Amino acid sequence: MASDRINYARNNSGDIKVVVVRTAYSDAYVNGAKLAAEQINQRSDRLLGRHLRLDIRPADKDGFVGSRNKILNIAADPKVVAVLGHDSSSVAIPASVIYEESKLIFICSFATAQSFTRHDFRYVFRMVPSNPVLAGQITNIAETFGYKKMVVLHARDNLNRELAFLFEDAAVEKGIKLVKRASFFDSTADYRTLISELTKLSFDAVFLAAPTDAAGRLARQLREMGLNQPILGGDDILGETYIEIAGNKASNKTVLPIIYKPNKKDPAGQAFSQAYEKKYQKKPDVSAAQGYDSVMLLATAIERTQSTVTSALSSTLHYMPLFVGVTGVHAFDEAGDVQGKKYFFQAIHGGKLYYLPAIEQFYLLSKFSESLKSQHGSDYQFTDFLDKFTQSVPDEDHKTYLLDLAHEMLGFDRIGIIYENTKEGRKIAHYSILKQSAEKKGFEVVECHIPFSSLDVERIKQRLFACYGKLSLDVDALLVSSYYNLDRTFIKNLHSSLRFYKIPSIAFSGRVNPPDVSVLLGKRSDVSAGNQDTMRLYGDLLNGIKSHQFSESLSGLPEIIMNVDDLNNSKVKNSILDKPVDVYLQSTMN
Repeated sequence: MASDRINYARNNSGDIKVVVVRTAYSDAYVNGAKLAAEQINQRSDRLLGRHLRLDIRPADKDGFVGSRNKILNIAADPKVVAVLGHDSSSVAIPASVIYEESKLIFICSFATAQSFTRHDFRYVFRMVPSNPVLAGQITNIAETFGYKKMVVLHARDNLNRELAFLFEDAAVEKGIKLVKRASFFDSTADYRTLISELTKLSFDAVFLAAPTDAAGRLARQLREMGLNQPILGGDDILGETYIEIAGNKASNKTVLPIIYKPNKKDPAGQAFSQAYEKKYQKKPDVSAAQGYDSVMLLATAIERTQSTVTSALSSTLHYMPLFVGVTGVHAFDEAGDVQGKKYFFQAIHGGKLYYLPAIEQFYLLSKFSESLKSQHGSDYQFTDFLDKFTQSVPDEDHKTYLLDLAHEMLGFDRIGIIYENTKEGRKIAHYSILKQSAEKKGFEVVECHIPFSSLDVERIKQRLFACYGKLSLDVDALLVSSYYNLDRTFIKNLHSSLRFYKIPSIAFSGRVNPPDVSVLLGKRSDVSAGNQDTMRLYGDLLNGIKSHQFSESLSGLPEIIMNVDDLNNSKVKNSILDKPVDVYLQSTMN
């Protein structure tokens, strides 16, 4: 199978054939993949000048045993370059062995089991973070919400048992006491005997890892028996179906992870959402987004490889620059695990799903601080970013912390600044804030002065080009401001000169547009202190924390937007993966 596939790819110049396996619960995954293929085929050069053809296959309804012949049939076809899908880890893991041996690219959009990428395979990739990452994020939420004592309930299938054990380990490490652990068969209809044991215990919340149907039944019976504590669920629980089974009232106070969150500050994501809604008359869900990203990622790898030979494609996928999809940034490690993506979380309130604003930032800031400690050791002058950003501080101090964070993320040694050397000019350019951060972190500030207030527009432009040219030779980052609202075309040209010299630009959010700089730093824009919607969502979930205090801590969290094209090509020393970034963009500039 492998040799036939390689030989066919080397000699074929016709359609590029990709198999897409339906999910068991909706057509959205296939619809997202179809939309991506349609957009690719509408390009003037298509994909290497060829047509991308999707071969849609039935869902895995009977486990691996029932799907084995289908999988072997896919692998035996030398025309197939890649297979996308298989929504169950129990099918994806054994299928990966067949696809690996036949040298067929396998991009799995839903498998979270650890063992999926533990075989040193080269052709197998996952598009969703694994169970250890998910367990870590859920544990962080439990800690953030103030849960001291928890119950762990899980179905006895391998995937949910694994997630529950990983959560237990992470919870104990965080000092959370597990007052009860129990497993159950997901086919059971009546869980009241198990629940009766819980009624005798004191606990703050339940962690529940189970398939959707069982989770919905169990939640309904928990509420019927008077247990109204919050429920933190695993990724096997599909929110809307769970609400239908549990009921609007019983499903309240449940928090569920999700890999896709639409963001208005991401132009590509907005374009995808609009195109999907126009074509299918409904908003895209996580499955649609994963299907779309899987096809676009594969197409990007084929374009970079300039070939469909799967041995070359495999290497490209492992080592190509960061790919930004509508579900986030993607890079693959040696094992095929996706790096850089994170989970978002939704809470059920009034029988409806709502995104919990900013909650993932607690985890990202904590992990980032841990990585700094591990990297530099105890003697390093360390800023506890989570502590600083969740306190109420003056605006100037907050911006200083943002610059500290940018320095740790990018690792620059010399940063440039262009400003008018007057009191007002220094204020506009954030000069004093930059100097405070530089003194604290030990990097050098390189200055270029322009008397903006005494020059006409053309002279300002000339002087700006001169400063950019001078600084580009002397610095490895540049702090920029709005430059008196010069036209955006001119700003693009300035930015292009920085890209030529591989210098990332940094700005504070305000009048600067996200695509015009490499890194945009700001406070949260999706939450504010005293926001009633935020208090409503979080109010029922917090334990021992007042909702207005929690809302205030949210409003100080950073919001960071990064232009990946700039940073991929820059001189920055540090990887930008697994940083507390809200939105990754690809450059829209010529």
